[in-house]
Amino acid sequence: MPELSRIKARRGFTLIELLVVISIIAVLISLLLPAVQSAREAARRAQCTNNLKQIALAMLNYESAFGSLPGSFYAWDYDASGDIGCYYGFGVAILPYLEQRPLYEAFNIGYPSWAFVDRMNQTVVNTKVNAYICPSTPGDHKATGLYRYPDWTIDQTLTAECSDYAVPRGYSHDGNDYRNDASDWTVSAMGLYNEWPKLSKITDGTSNTLLVGESAGSPQLYHRRNLDTTYVDDNWFTPWTSYRNSGWNSWTYDGSLSPGPCTVNCTNASWGGGLYSFHPGGANLAMCDGSVRFLKESTNRNITRGLIGRSEGMILSGDSY
Repeated sequence: MPELSRIKARRGFTLIELLVVISIIAVLISLLLPAVQSAREAARRAQCTNNLKQIALAMLNYESAFGSLPGSFYAWDYDASGDIGCYYGFGVAILPYLEQRPLYEAFNIGYPSWAFVDRMNQTVVNTKVNAYICPSTPGDHKATGLYRYPDWTIDQTLTAECSDYAVPRGYSHDGNDYRNDASDWTVSAMGLYNEWPKLSKITDGTSNTLLVGESAGSPQLYHRRNLDTTYVDDNWFTPWTSYRNSGWNSWTYDGSLSPGPCTVNCTNASWGGGLYSFHPGGANLAMCDGSVRFLKESTNRNITRGLIGRSEGMILSGDSY
């Protein structure tokens, strides 16, 4: 009778072997995670680019229909005393060209409405428009407390959805108020004040002039990606139905003071902040021909001025920024 062979017991993993395997898996995850995050950011940036493309084309379709670009903001008084007025921004005007005509028609513009600060428009003002939101922006886009007429105090019962995109009225290195001194200001495609400009005014060329860009993060205030937890905005410029425009300035690199050498991702201050995004390295902007470009954080402020100005005489090549 043949001798039965001994069956060897299966040996398990030792503790050291398990630790080695776990270490290898951890290394692989650490290598893959940045790639996954990078891919997600690339998708978010592509969506943001598409949003700006839609907004720019909507503005150009508005121009085709009315013979001028939409006003950067709409403001007028119904009587000489200034007691009755109406305020809203380009975000409302272009709604029909973003396939949002029902929302546009629901927005009460006529007397006695004060438009975006009026209680009768709260349903529209609190409707989120996806085309106005960059997916890379963190946090909530809801503003609580709007600057209210006629006593010009913040009414905490009024709320609004905000937008991550804005237009410049103009640009100044010095950061002075153009309403007092316009000598340092370059005028943007949309104009400084209550203007409905024609494309013929853009003598620098539509492919060389900025139309609309990222100004993300409202209603929160950021300085170089650092959230300012002490700041309380009056939300006059932050809702998507509001002006969403201001004069853009240069800033220090930390975004705390103006003027300075920085014009991209310095601060998203609702007045004067300029281009600001949560994309690594720069921000998206749309030109007056409908094209979308990415402006680096390192862009010289003179280049930014040239892009914003509609008649600066600066013809910029693509490799200059």
